[in-house]
Amino acid sequence: MIRRYKLELRYSMLWLILGIIFLILALIPSSFSTISKVMGIELPVNALFLITIFGNMIINSCYF
Repeated sequence: MIRRYKLELRYSMLWLILGIIFLILALIPSSFSTISKVMGIELPVNALFLITIFGNMIINSCYF
């Protein structure tokens, strides 16, 4: 898709980086609990939502 210009390189790099991060979190599930405790958030699910929202805001602000 990159060769046919149907997918921009910056988006493919973003998906690659996110895929690696998700793979690490899937292989070591306790790591996200540790991350949420460091952030001061009680439940790891809430930390996931917070990180997702901030990530979305950063991605949208960089591309516009």
